[in-house]
Amino acid sequence: MQVQFWAATDVGLTRDHNEDNYLVDPNLHLFVVADGMGGHAAGEIASSVAVHEVREAIKKQKEVVEGFKKSGSVLQRQTVLTLLEQAILTACKSVYQCAQEDSERHGMGTTLSLLLLARNRAFVGHVGDSRIYRTREGKVSQITEDHTVINELIKSGRIKPNEAFNSPYKNAVTRAVGVHPSVEVDTFDFEVQSGDNYLLCSDGLSGYLDEDQGPFSYLSRDEIKEIPKALIDFANESGGKDNITAIVIRIDELEQPKMSTSFGMLPPLPNTSVSMHESELDELDELEAEESLVGFTDEGIPSLEQDDEQEPPPLPQQLQKDKAHSTQIPSAQIASAQTVSAQAAGTQLDHLPINLLKVSPLFALLNDELIEALVSLAEVIKVEANSPLLLKGDEDDALYFLFEGELRVEDDESQVSHLTVGAMLGEDQLLIPTAQAFHVLADADCQLLRWRSEALHLLMSRSPEISARIMWGLALLNQRKIERLNRSLLMVNEMFTQTLEQYVPKDHPVQSSWREESKTLIASTPSSLEVYTPLERMPEFVQDLPKIPKASFEISLKDAQDMLDAEQDE
Repeated sequence: MQVQFWAATDVGLTRDHNEDNYLVDPNLHLFVVADGMGGHAAGEIASSVAVHEVREAIKKQKEVVEGFKKSGSVLQRQTVLTLLEQAILTACKSVYQCAQEDSERHGMGTTLSLLLLARNRAFVGHVGDSRIYRTREGKVSQITEDHTVINELIKSGRIKPNEAFNSPYKNAVTRAVGVHPSVEVDTFDFEVQSGDNYLLCSDGLSGYLDEDQGPFSYLSRDEIKEIPKALIDFANESGGKDNITAIVIRIDELEQPKMSTSFGMLPPLPNTSVSMHESELDELDELEAEESLVGFTDEGIPSLEQDDEQEPPPLPQQLQKDKAHSTQIPSAQIASAQTVSAQAAGTQLDHLPINLLKVSPLFALLNDELIEALVSLAEVIKVEANSPLLLKGDEDDALYFLFEGELRVEDDESQVSHLTVGAMLGEDQLLIPTAQAFHVLADADCQLLRWRSEALHLLMSRSPEISARIMWGLALLNQRKIERLNRSLLMVNEMFTQTLEQYVPKDHPVQSSWREESKTLIASTPSSLEVYTPLERMPEFVQDLPKIPKASFEISLKDAQDMLDAEQDE
């Protein structure tokens, strides 16, 4: 896919500072516009933090996008959308936390609209009233829907579209990133076509486009770097009541595997040419963080190739100082942070023991494609020997899978159990997140896969197939636990009955009462299959799944691994 793009921002005619932020990352093919809100420059901080966090979250899991580029499958598309939603939710939490740390920032937030291009498709994540437009074969389409009071009034028929511009509710948004700890995110994807033009803009521009569709003709100009400036001039001539930001993207060709681009966000490099040489790319890599992708005027470089690595956009200086003087972290958390490291699992997909996941009842029904999609959303956690993975009382709603090393589970005074390769922790957190009941520590250096329950829930909500298979696996796990509990209950019952018979006569009422009550208790223990999917209502999809033989729960991990390897050899 060969793409051109250019971007610019302007404070407008009535504001004294610019609370808009935008970001272009040629390596990720990511475009973002954010329009902040809040007093005392809080809006500027909110939009800057949001674009920074979104970019970092997507970069950390960029193998999810790479996986879609390779396969192009529907499941991988859903995984990319899950990644975008997760990235925006991460940004939302960060902005909200930033607001809680300073009373002058309370209530700050930002709109956020992003476009990500991969394998001839566009992926959109959207919150608020910034907009994404498309022109295709002369037809203009608004891709996103405003999350505003005005839009709700229009949809309900209480006001007409041409009355929106002068309405007192014009700037009232119903959704924003960071005002609350979480937010509902619109995500969707569609196929792009050669010749498409896309415009990402804040409402300082779109508010005037509602009144006049003529400026969309600017998108067809040959010189793309002239378009954002022309749109900003149009907005200022129309009143310039707000900050104005515009990113223009043009799809030139769909056949090219790489992305040749131009944009207006960095100062011009010395001695650059349209085809950048290796030495010039080295100069680009040495740019300082303050010369990165946020908040520059319309000064550009001729081109950047998709393999150019970019520094993350810097946070505002005020926020950097605040982070340096933040409240002290408890010593237990510091120790954990020093001894536990995380890395995106997708970057190590070829080196992970994927077959081990097939041994676990939770993932045993997943095929290779489903498991790869699942692993691409995980992190690889490394824990040093004698270091804590989880501490009692932690509220860590994540699922862990141990594929190297050994863990021990302890109460405050004694060891509860010993976990080896293939063990899984936190499956109960998928349903009801609770504080940890035990300490989990490394007996030796360990590596685990970790899935945040939020990421799993998002993926499962988008893919009914992967959801059904994981939930069925969870039912099998719980059935196994119940069977073990039943065996323990029978053993305790037998031991108590024998002890009772030694001290209480057989014809004593206590004897007969105990027998009846114990039989009733044991008989009433439900099967996990009845809890999750009553057998008479089992969906056809589940009925068609291959059954896992009960014996597979009893074989050793090594035997199971040998079985899987033998199947692959065949």
